[in-house]
Amino acid sequence: MACLLGIQLRLLPFSMKEFIIDKNTAIKLIKFLQKVARNLPESELYRALRKKKIKVNGKRVTDSKLELSVGDVVELYINDEFFESVIRENLWEKVADDLVVIYEDDNILIVDKPSGILCHEDDRENVNTILNKAKKHCNSNDIALCHRLDRNTRGLIILAKNALALREMTLIIRNRYLKKYYICEIEGDIADGEWHTKHAYLVRDLDKKRVYIYDKPRMNSKEIITKYRRVAPGKLEIELVTGRTHQIRAHLAYLGYPLIGDTKYGKAKGKARQHLIASKIVFLDIPKEMELEYLSNKEFALKL
Repeated sequence: MACLLGIQLRLLPFSMKEFIIDKNTAIKLIKFLQKVARNLPESELYRALRKKKIKVNGKRVTDSKLELSVGDVVELYINDEFFESVIRENLWEKVADDLVVIYEDDNILIVDKPSGILCHEDDRENVNTILNKAKKHCNSNDIALCHRLDRNTRGLIILAKNALALREMTLIIRNRYLKKYYICEIEGDIADGEWHTKHAYLVRDLDKKRVYIYDKPRMNSKEIITKYRRVAPGKLEIELVTGRTHQIRAHLAYLGYPLIGDTKYGKAKGKARQHLIASKIVFLDIPKEMELEYLSNKEFALKL
């Protein structure tokens, strides 16, 4: 049993953290979460509530204004990266030394994530993730993911080595100073090698852990834009203009070109893995006032 901010804390399997509320922390749930998970962005905090990753006295809660009382037991299923003082002892000793580094400087790290490896931990894997491998490689807990890939997608991932780099890389991605390209193999083929731009609307179903695509806006939908061109029979290059969850897999399936090996949106069964690789990252002109401006017009690609 350890102590964090005067709260009794017990580390349990799968990165679940259990807190016993004392008189100093008998406050609203939202204030408590902000106190113990100081590195957790507000958007991720509310996402954790929506996805029911927080329990009070054994019951999943979604009400951020819930009043906590002395003796309440709060369970958090939130990644270690968001906790300043909650880091597993000797974790790095268990992490495999096999990170494939494509580029590295004082601010960022670009790595080749293998298919089948998680970017960050979940309830099935909490050791050999890309994030933990990068922390071990850099001998630092300050490493953070700038974006993510599905478990079964191979490809380029950018990580930030410090808070400034994370803030700026988030802005670079949000403002589209960065282009991300993928190579995929599809069921069927298309007739030409011209670039095609497709717009649609995506709705996430958190309970079913999948998304649905529509040609017109719906409640809670988000616009998606996917560009693609044929580079070989049954093979496409994708430019991901918007980066939504499962966008490429779901959008191509909606267009009639499901990925080979995709068990969720395609025809594959069993333990198949979708044929999708995040193959190239291209930085555009980054504003000169940004620290990461030196990355302007740089390109990083996998040799496939």
